[in-house]
Order: sequence, then C-alpha cells, then structure tokens
Amino acid sequence: MATSLSEMIAAPSISLVKYETPTLVTTREADGKATRRDSRLPNIRDKPSSPKSSRQDSKNKDHQVAEILDAILPPREFEDDGKLWIQPVSRTPATRLDVVNLAEKLDNRLIERNAREIGICPIRRELYDQCFDELIRQETLNCVERGLLFVRIRDELRMSLAAYENLYDSGVAFGIRKTLLSERGKMDIVDRMYPEYSYPWYPHSRTITPLYSKDLYTRKALLSINAARTRVRNLLNYQSYRLPAIQLSPESRYNLYRKRARHLSLE
Repeated sequence: MATSLSEMIAAPSISLVKYETPTLVTTREADGKATRRDSRLPNIRDKPSSPKSSRQDSKNKDHQVAEILDAILPPREFEDDGKLWIQPVSRTPATRLDVVNLAEKLDNRLIERNAREIGICPIRRELYDQCFDELIRQETLNCVERGLLFVRIRDELRMSLAAYENLYDSGVAFGIRKTLLSERGKMDIVDRMYPEYSYPWYPHSRTITPLYSKDLYTRKALLSINAARTRVRNLLNYQSYRLPAIQLSPESRYNLYRKRARHLSLE
C-alpha cells in the first residue's frame, strides 16, 4: 500500500462532511457489477408480519437510505497502485454532541482560513456548503423526506448564485463595451473639433483625447491654444513676410505657426 493512501486514511478529513473508512474495489468493472446488483430492490409481497420479515424490511429501508445518500452526496473515489478505493459518506446518525462539534469546527475553519465575515468570499461559501451537506446527511438518516427537501433548497440556492454570477458577468461586459464605444465616439468628436491633430505627420496624434477629458481648466487651456493659433494664422496672412499657404506642406506650416507663436509669447 502506498504512503499517500495510508496518509489519506490516517489523516483527518479536511471536509466538514463525515465519511466512512475507504473500502477497496478491485476494478471499476467489479464495482459497476456490484452497484447494479445492489441497486435491485427486493420483490416485496404481502406476507404476514413476522420477526424475520420485520428485519428484512429494516434492511431494505437501510439499503434505500444508503442509496439516497450516495445519490445526494456521491462517494469519494481514488486509485492507488491500480486499485480503486471508495469512501462513502457516514451512515451513522448524528447526536446533539455532533451538531455542537460541527458548529465549533465551522467557526475554527473560518478563522484558520481567514474567511471574510461580510462581502463575497469563496472560502466562506465553500465551508458553508460543506456544513450544509453535513446537515443534509444528518437529516437524511433521520428522515429521508426532510433530507430530500434540504437537497432542493441547496440546489435552489446554487442556481440563484449561478444566476447572479451570470448577471454580474453580463453587466461587466456590457459596461466595458459601452466604455469602448464612448471612447471611440469621443475621439471622433475631438478629431472633428481639432482637425490639425489628425494629420499623420503629427507625432502626438490623438493625444488630445485624454487632455480633453480631464477637467474644465484643461479644456480652457486647449481653447486658448486654439485661439493663439488662429491669431498667428491671421498675422501670417497680413504681415509683409506672408507666404502662400498652398506652397507650404502641413509640417512646414505647423513649424512656422509654432515659431511665430513662440516669438509673440502666445504659446
């Protein structure tokens, strides 16, 4: 027997759900045959009550409860040296002391794993799921109907949480998509307002977009710069060293504007 298997059997379970001692199954085929043979319910006929028939009914009831438990909480399966081991949940009914110990274990695990007391916490959710599964096991052994009702409650809670997660993911994706569309529309508006920043020769093309969206002071500064460029353009049109705008390339025109604006201390 491997060391990992002995350690797994000897070590206490990390889950709050109680399990039986692992049992050996030689192969998976043998396990499947045994499962099919055990799954056949006995043929119950009307017979006069007797101590023997009462014992048989009790065995059938215990077998039915075990099948329901295996369906609700599937047994653990692990392989070691080519052998299959199965560890079903415990069939022992719980006592008042077990319930108190379960509450103490839950509190200790929450503290050990640093679970959050409020807000979304996967660790707290995992531990609460284990605690709820243990309560389902205990109630199923006492009353099968109550156990099945608890299973429906558990499944409903999981479906609700899954729906909330899906809704949250959809909302985040929708917000990101709308943000990208708004940024794209903002860039188009800025390009129409300031066409000189859209020239391919301009080394800082589209850098006006983040500046335009900072605050009112930045917007006023941009407007003043635009007004300064307009004044420089007017000066170039009416000064003696006027040059035809058609003969200048966009890059030369931009450098000339900056030189004249720097000379006039407008920029």
